[in-house]
Amino acid sequence: MMMLAVVVGPIPTLPVTAAAGLAFELHPLLSISAAIAILAVMTLLPWYLSRRRGSRLARWLHLDETPEE
Repeated sequence: MMMLAVVVGPIPTLPVTAAAGLAFELHPLLSISAAIAILAVMTLLPWYLSRRRGSRLARWLHLDETPEE
């Protein structure tokens, strides 16, 4: 079931992403820089939050609480 969600989930956003790519024409260097910045944030933020559970962002996301069973 998980594999089905992975395959079918992105399909509704595909036309929106394709249309946005045609609507916004940016300099290739700017596009690459933005992609690198987004990937860096998506990679480093979970690591940062796992190491600093007491940070304001972690508290706002309720990551500092222990899960109740």
